[in-house]
Amino acid sequence: MEHIHPGQHGSTFAGNPLGCAVAMEALSVLKEENMIENAFVLGNHLRKRLETLVSEGSLITLVRGRGLLNAIVVDHDHPKLQGHTAYDICKVFKKRGKNIFNVFNYVFV
Repeated sequence: MEHIHPGQHGSTFAGNPLGCAVAMEALSVLKEENMIENAFVLGNHLRKRLETLVSEGSLITLVRGRGLLNAIVVDHDHPKLQGHTAYDICKVFKKRGKNIFNVFNYVFV
């Protein structure tokens, strides 16, 4: 049975033939299905909707992002949070079937 010997298998940066073929196909799908343009349009729509949540006295202080990777900044001192964190907000969204995550006081949508 053949197996890989030390030095035959590269790293993430090695560019082995299978990895290159998969990467080329993934790039083809991105281009053919206009996924980049779609992410741009949907991301702008999402940010506009999220920005309506930012107002004087809101627990959301900032919305930012690019494409479909977006973040809202949460004011942890806001009275509505009552000691809760951005992580607690993420748990509520997860229960509602939304995949978001947080880092410190940022919630990535």
